[in-house]
Amino acid sequence: ATLPAAPWLQALRTETQRTSQGRTAERLGVSEATISQVLSGTYKANSARIERRVRGELMGEQCECPVLMEISLRVCQDVQERK
Repeated sequence: ATLPAAPWLQALRTETQRTSQGRTAERLGVSEATISQVLSGTYKANSARIERRVRGELMGEQCECPVLMEISLRVCQDVQERK
């Protein structure tokens, strides 16, 4: 028997079915190829970055930031990735 998909992966699948892989990729700030690879299980990089984007953008999860106060995980990650 196959294990059920992680909630963030199910949320990603649901959003791509509701809109499209391209729109979902744009909303998450990643490439459409990345979305395709994550969904097909062929994504070679660590999926933690994608998971945080999905949890923040699609699932509405937030975190406490010492500077920006309560923000979405997506915004937190965007700030951390800035040069």
